Amino acid sequence: MKESSGNPLHLKSVNHISLICTSVVQSINFYQNLLGFFPIRRPGSFDFDGAWLFGYGIGIHLLQADNPNNIPRKTEINPKDNHISFQARFYSELSLTLSLSWLCRKDTKRHCDNMYRCLLIVNCESMGAVEKKLEEMEIEYVRAMVEEGGIKVDQLFFHDPDGFMIEICNCDSLPVIPLAGDMVRSCSRVNLQMLQQRQIHQIVKQESTFPSGHTKIQNTIV
Repeated sequence: MKESSGNPLHLKSVNHISLICTSVVQSINFYQNLLGFFPIRRPGSFDFDGAWLFGYGIGIHLLQADNPNNIPRKTEINPKDNHISFQARFYSELSLTLSLSWLCRKDTKRHCDNMYRCLLIVNCESMGAVEKKLEEMEIEYVRAMVEEGGIKVDQLFFHDPDGFMIEICNCDSLPVIPLAGDMVRSCSRVNLQMLQQRQIHQIVKQESTFPSGHTKIQNTIV
């Protein structure tokens, strides 16, 4: 079989992650009632206890530990530890609404400013709501922030019942830029639109006017 460039194993997507847990019941409660996963049927041929859950396009497979008391449990929340990260939901949803409304506006430059300002406000409010919920449920967490190119990403880190770390963030606002080539990707199509709008904003700043009063745009987005 001929190797596929950049994908020699012909992978399609991430299917699931498996986690050994001290109590399947407690872990189901955590991933279902806090993170929003839902239980799915698990093959009956397994000869050990466990559970399967699904959500956000990925599976969580819980495996009951043979000796629960022997499982080391981490107590310190370290953002540099192994973890799985989830994107805050309502940030992306409102981004889509604002991006579509932008397409209908004639005042491109002013609306681009207003839309980006609104996105930053919604971004903070959405993460604030997550933080408030964690506090209500008395779940210990650590907050962090990453900044790149003027884009700020808020992060919340906390543990599942067995000390495996979970992150909730607004990482979707960061573009995914490959180290090789000139193709720019985003974590979602919505934010790719936002990046394009910011590019248009830069172009509008470079506009010049013909003697007749008509406006000429110096560059073109392709």
